Amino acid sequence: MERIPVTTRSPDIETIAAGSLALLPHWGCIDADGPDVEAFLQAQLTSDVAAIAPDGVGIGGYCTPKGRLLATFVLARRPAGFRLLTSRDVRQATAKRLSMYVLRAKLKIHDRGEDVAVLGVWGDAAPGALAQAGLEPPAEGHAVWRDEACVLALSPVAAGGRNIGRWLVAAPADQAAALADRLGQQLAPASAEVDLWLEVLSGVPRITEATREAYVPQMINYELVGGVGFRKGCYPGQEVVARTQYLGKLKRRMFAASLASRPPDEAAWAPGTPVLADGAQEPVGSVVLSAPAPGDGVALLVEYRMQAAAGAVLRVAGEPLVAGELPYAVPDTAAAAG
Repeated sequence: MERIPVTTRSPDIETIAAGSLALLPHWGCIDADGPDVEAFLQAQLTSDVAAIAPDGVGIGGYCTPKGRLLATFVLARRPAGFRLLTSRDVRQATAKRLSMYVLRAKLKIHDRGEDVAVLGVWGDAAPGALAQAGLEPPAEGHAVWRDEACVLALSPVAAGGRNIGRWLVAAPADQAAALADRLGQQLAPASAEVDLWLEVLSGVPRITEATREAYVPQMINYELVGGVGFRKGCYPGQEVVARTQYLGKLKRRMFAASLASRPPDEAAWAPGTPVLADGAQEPVGSVVLSAPAPGDGVALLVEYRMQAAAGAVLRVAGEPLVAGELPYAVPDTAAAAG
């Protein structure tokens, strides 16, 4: 994998928007294949897996019986099943747990481990670079396959007055190295922090080891971004998720925020870090995802109790949070602190 362009520095927004590339070690891959795979995943995940088109991309969560998220996925339908991209640090445990419930169903769960690498490709030059590398760039919400390699088109995000397209390339590790060589002829090398930053801006949460079993889907807006299907059948935690949706008022939500300056200790603003409110004895929430912003500062997705946070100054790592804006509407935002 050493041939993949790697840099520890994040380029500026203009360079990212023009066209950039990075290896993404924080993504892991699970493949699920077999005649019963759609029915199996439909009965295990929060989203309507059956509604994903033949060349489509979706998302989904995997819950405990108590409705707490163990993992979230980007799902791409493949000829014999599905590819599930998830946080690398929960990949192994998630694949093992899914395998336990296969029983007599005709499918196999494959933990791809280090065999599959994931590349991030962004910006205006990305479609042309992908095409020249022999990978047809799919439209948003779709995937293109070439043998065991796939390209997934995620939703673009707005940053710095630019609309930045995003693609993930998940391919066998040896192929990924060769693909990166070709893509790197037209795209600027970047760090994996770019993918994390764009992911935060997208407002689509991702569960990591630090936040495993911390949230019911609605606490992190997962139903607002298409991650929960309320008209499908049962799945682990479905009763809790449905009860949260239809009975009572949700007291916790996820919001965008930022830190104006970047604390030197990354652990101080990593996922799972408490969100504190001035005057409160206990944390009112936690960091869901975080990423260094180009230049300086930190971009964050934070979850908190809206009533406890109302009117208070919220802090992470001792620094005040600057309220951000998600690319979708969140119910009950009037009760949230700015």
